[in-house]
Amino acid sequence: MATNDAAALKAAMRETLENNGQLDNIKAQLRAVVFQALDASSPESRVRPPMPPENMILNEVIREYLSFSGYEHTLSVFSAEIGLRDASALPRSVLGAQVGLRQAPKDVPLLYSMLNDVRSGNAQS
Repeated sequence: MATNDAAALKAAMRETLENNGQLDNIKAQLRAVVFQALDASSPESRVRPPMPPENMILNEVIREYLSFSGYEHTLSVFSAEIGLRDASALPRSVLGAQVGLRQAPKDVPLLYSMLNDVRSGNAQS
């Protein structure tokens, strides 16, 4: 009888966590911790080569898009995998200038503005 109670409790807990979105959050946090642990234990990852400026800018544009869009689970794994920290995030105005956007609307991610410029032929070459 105790086995049935434990199984019912487990099923109820899983359903509750799925319904309120916490199960996905827990899974994403676990993935991020696993990436960090793997990165820390890997001899070749202890000394990372310097990141080229282009990579840093691209990573920041992606980070800004994920954050703006509310993809917190993906963002936590992405940040852990590439070693980004919130404190290292470039200010939006600086990032916009780096990708050639003079006046990016604040109500859309920079990536949207970049795509709009490319589609309208306003991209700088």
